[in-house]
Amino acid sequence: MSSKLDRIANLLASGMKAALVSKIVGVTPSYISQLLADEDFKAALDELKATKLETNATEEEEDKNLKDKYQAAEHKIVDHIVDRLDMM
Repeated sequence: MSSKLDRIANLLASGMKAALVSKIVGVTPSYISQLLADEDFKAALDELKATKLETNATEEEEDKNLKDKYQAAEHKIVDHIVDRLDMM
């Protein structure tokens, strides 16, 4: 695909409405409609959406793991402080 088509596909795959994409890219809304009617473009868009979903799921899982690690470290620190309060 050309860079303009790639940009349109990426914006649509990210969830933007066709009207907004047309304004951002500088094309008419009917051009976006024509693209969405094209089977090759639609297949590429569906594949891109699936890839973005997988990527988002992976990033969310990594974020969750990081949050869990931070919480574990926080609890460890708090427990350490509480254990030492008697000595202070």
